[in-house]
Amino acid sequence: MRLISPPLIRREQIQKKVSELAKEICRTIKIENLYVIVILKGAIFFASDLLRELPPIYSLDFIKAESYQGCSSSGEVRITDCHISKIEDKQVLLIEDILDTGLTTQKIYNCLIEHSPKDIRLCVLLEKKKSREGVTVLSDYVGFFIEDKFVVGYGMDYDGKYRNLPDIHIFEPW
Repeated sequence: MRLISPPLIRREQIQKKVSELAKEICRTIKIENLYVIVILKGAIFFASDLLRELPPIYSLDFIKAESYQGCSSSGEVRITDCHISKIEDKQVLLIEDILDTGLTTQKIYNCLIEHSPKDIRLCVLLEKKKSREGVTVLSDYVGFFIEDKFVVGYGMDYDGKYRNLPDIHIFEPW
């Protein structure tokens, strides 16, 4: 197992992009009525930094989902913890660390649609450049587009490790 150096994306680049995303969100969404939902665990660092850049929001909740085993998607998404209040007729911002296969995001999006929000916008730090069969959800705000490589750091992990790295690295498990 090894981290590829130098980092794919350095913390300074991440912080600059987070500020840019916050400004773009403020231009396109009424923040005072914004209901934010963060997908855990991976998006916690990104969401924390992004939310500090935004004016006060209406509400904040979390959904915990799992779909990875090692470096691969299991193809099965388990929502293990879902704490959302009433989102009917609310503007929702869904924050995700990475749009990879899209299966987790699609499942959560479909679950949220059942609660009749006014609108759902998706903000992702990373989006892999790849096709996503059967996935219809699209990102509204993207920090960085990356190649289809496994990455760790800034909340993203390999079997629970490397989340706390301040930079984003390509990770090779072999």
